[in-house]
Amino acid sequence: MTPNAADLTYTLLPGRPWAAPAHVALYDRAFAFWEQFWSKTLEDIGLDRRKLATDEFWRQDLMSLVEMQGEIVGMHLYTFFPLQALATRRLGYCTRYYNDEYFAALTARGVTTMMSMEFFSVHPACRTKTLGLSLGSVIGRLSCLVGLAHGVDVMIGSARADVPAAAIGYDLGAIPLVKGFEVNGCPTDLIAFFPDKLTAPSDRKAADLADKLWRTRTDLRARPTESLPALKSVA
Repeated sequence: MTPNAADLTYTLLPGRPWAAPAHVALYDRAFAFWEQFWSKTLEDIGLDRRKLATDEFWRQDLMSLVEMQGEIVGMHLYTFFPLQALATRRLGYCTRYYNDEYFAALTARGVTTMMSMEFFSVHPACRTKTLGLSLGSVIGRLSCLVGLAHGVDVMIGSARADVPAAAIGYDLGAIPLVKGFEVNGCPTDLIAFFPDKLTAPSDRKAADLADKLWRTRTDLRARPTESLPALKSVA
């Protein structure tokens, strides 16, 4: 693969393959990319790769994929939550990656609906030095557009501060509600993307590319009438 931003494509995919059974092969490629990327990430921070829980991939509501020349080079996963639901606050994702102070701050701002941004992934071969722009900024901007399109009150993220993730979020208008939190031994900022605070990437090339990919996206999400399997008659 020769990195070239002009070859990038963007796809939105339901989080579980029953909603788009014709695209199981794409799910399999997405899972393989996710598993390899995050197993390596765990090893890099001194954790056992077996700590990666594959259930975390399966529970997502929606995923976005960036491909180049037929290979996945970027990924972001999303889940939608009602903030006030007891089950939301007890969910393992929310208890591992956030704290009570964070959710109290969201509640104080009147938040009721939120979309998580999870497993922010950029292929090592497509970092800024080789691609000529920040693919992470492009993916982040696209994720903000996903949240806007779904009309949520906030997009939430638990972003490592020792790698570019948190800085990319701030460039896109994220607000830190908790700083200095620790996740898997790494310094982490608990950030929130409010619709009225969002900004385009400061890098004009990244901003233009994100807008282009959004306009030309492939949307494989199930339509409302197709969102549940047809019920068979039992009479």
